[in-house]
Amino acid sequence: MIRRNTWFIFAFATVILAACNTGAHTELDSQKMKVLIWDLSKAEAFHTYYLVRDSARNADSAAKAVYAKIFALHKVSADDFFYTLDIYRNDPMRYRVLMDSVNTYGSKQRELLFAPAETTTDTAAPAPPPQKKIRSANE
Repeated sequence: MIRRNTWFIFAFATVILAACNTGAHTELDSQKMKVLIWDLSKAEAFHTYYLVRDSARNADSAAKAVYAKIFALHKVSADDFFYTLDIYRNDPMRYRVLMDSVNTYGSKQRELLFAPAETTTDTAAPAPPPQKKIRSANE
């Protein structure tokens, strides 16, 4: 009987430990995190201003769907993202550097978005000089 209980406890402990260690997470690099956080913040703004106002939609499921699309676009799992985000949050200096780089990246993206459209004419080439009208002696 003791042998049977020992076997049951051993099997239970093995299952619990295996369940805890199945998701080996990888830490994402800062460049990928920067772009992901920027895209997720844009999605959050979209969700806040457009999807929440539509009363026919379920706001939480719509937000999860948008986030899932962003993670799929960048080929990153949500678990890896949140694991890496927790690492950054536990180290205030790294987190500050990450957030500063996200802010700088966002500023550059906004500048590109709102930059004036370029003209199709070649403005770098100098304009030809105006032609002088040659006057004849009879005028």
